[in-house]
Amino acid sequence: MIDVTTILAGLGAGITYGLTAYFKKKEQKFDWAKLGTTTIIGAGAGILMAVMDMPIEGAHEFVIGLGVVPIVENILKIIWRKIFGL
Repeated sequence: MIDVTTILAGLGAGITYGLTAYFKKKEQKFDWAKLGTTTIIGAGAGILMAVMDMPIEGAHEFVIGLGVVPIVENILKIIWRKIFGL
């Protein structure tokens, strides 16, 4: 059975990262698409952890310790910008 709390932890990490990234910059227009993308990436990481049957304690350590949301987002941005040139 998939542990929903692990997915929620990833989702929460995505939202937290997205909002803190927005607020750390001056005079930046709020972009719902960016927040949505970051949130989806966080939820995806949570789903991956749930599929791997990682307990919620392990999921918290994983998300916090490795910073999975910013790592995945940065990798996707690199691919998007460098490979596809968009």
